[in-house]
This record gives sequence, C-alpha cells and structure tokens, in this order.
Amino acid sequence: MALVGECRGWDVETEMVSYWREHRDLFPTQSRFNHRHPLMHAFNLIRQAVLTVLDWALDHQCVIDRLPVPVVKFPLVSAATRDWAAPRATVGYKLHLRVTLNGLMLDFGLTPAHARDVAVGQELLAAHTDLKVLGDKAFFSTPVATELAQRQRIILRPLPPVHQHQQLPPAQRRLHNQVR
Repeated sequence: MALVGECRGWDVETEMVSYWREHRDLFPTQSRFNHRHPLMHAFNLIRQAVLTVLDWALDHQCVIDRLPVPVVKFPLVSAATRDWAAPRATVGYKLHLRVTLNGLMLDFGLTPAHARDVAVGQELLAAHTDLKVLGDKAFFSTPVATELAQRQRIILRPLPPVHQHQQLPPAQRRLHNQVR
C-alpha cells in the first residue's frame, strides 16, 4: 500500500490511508498500517531494483552523507532515568544516504545515533564497485578508503578533519561542499 501511495503521489499518509478504506480487511486501522517498519529493507530492495533501469542510477559518481533523525528532545534525556546511562544508549537516529550528484537517492540506512558513520558508509558501499564517492569528514578513514580501493575499486574522497596536516585548498573545499 505504501508503494502504491508513493506512486500515486499521496504525500500525506492520512490522505493515502483514506483511499484504502475499501481494503479494511488488510489494514483495519491506521495503527496496523504503521507497523510496517520491518518492511524497510524490502522497500529498499524494491527501490534499488527499480533504480537499475534508470539511467541516472548508472552514474559512477555519488555522495555519501548522513543527517540526524531525533526522537527525543535532548532536555528530556537529562531528566530521564538512569536507563540513559546504559551502554550504547542513544538519542535519536541517523539517516545515512548514498545519492547521485543529481540528488537521486540510491541507498540508505537508518542507524542508532551512536553508530560510527564510516562503518555505516562502508556497509552502504559493500555491494558496489567502480565508484567515486564524496563525503564529509565523518567518513574519513585511511584504512577504510584503502580497503575500498583495493577490493572494490571505490575511490572515497571525504573532507579531511581539521586536525589532519594535508587539507584541501579553500576553493576545492568549497566546491566539495557545494557538490555534497
């Protein structure tokens, strides 16, 4: 239902659910429809299969980036119980994306906020070869870049962190950020 809703252009979920009223046997309530989280990976596989037939998806240049997806406002965390002090406790999630230079989303991963960006980026690139990938300093790792280059012919070009001796010239850094 979600895939058909996307294809029909139903951007608002309540609008989409209202069109499915005649199929109450499948989704009798909106809350049952909202339990589709386990389908995220299936949606991604279907989306990737569709992308293989699009010319834009064949571009060997892409960008990898992430953005926060908060679920709890931070002031509430400090007032919370000791559970937040537990190992691997997290505030929110991060959405990691691999997109073409034209902005077409090729792949994604939703991870807990504490996940290492470079490790998630490496997972997003695991099934690919012969790519040139731009990223920000969160994806900087010489060992990972070397491994990707040797095993998969992927050139990872993240911005170096400020503590690195070798920095990009300011003009190249601006261009890198504009493309990203």
